[in-house]
Amino acid sequence: MPIATIHVLEGRYDERRLGHVSKAVQDALISVLKIPSDDFFQVIHVLPRNRFLHSPSFLGMRYSDDLILLEVAFISGRPKETRLALLKELNAQIVERAGISPDDLVIQLSEAPGENYSLGQGLAQRAFISAGTVGDGDVPITPASVNGEL
Repeated sequence: MPIATIHVLEGRYDERRLGHVSKAVQDALISVLKIPSDDFFQVIHVLPRNRFLHSPSFLGMRYSDDLILLEVAFISGRPKETRLALLKELNAQIVERAGISPDDLVIQLSEAPGENYSLGQGLAQRAFISAGTVGDGDVPITPASVNGEL
């Protein structure tokens, strides 16, 4: 259940361009993390210049007004190679579809155990997903299982 938060500068991205960024993020998540297509949670922040602050360059990268700060949070347990592949795929997809420089995408991946996520009703439906495996007897937590109906 990745949650993507996309931050952009006001006036640089119209609805069409934001749509391209949103779709690129989702397609990369589906491609690399193998999430289902309906696992879609995104927040897009369009910020005024006085609320979107950054260096003009860092570590040899040069940032323009097209800079996108992308945060992706998901359940822990994926191998390092998968996370590195996700960084590359996100950059490739977004750069192509938004028409930005490869430098203009800063990505932060954050992981947390499945028990830290609720998909509604205050239940940790993915509590059994954290180490990348499902143990014997692990089932998704649902209102029915909480009420002893399974």
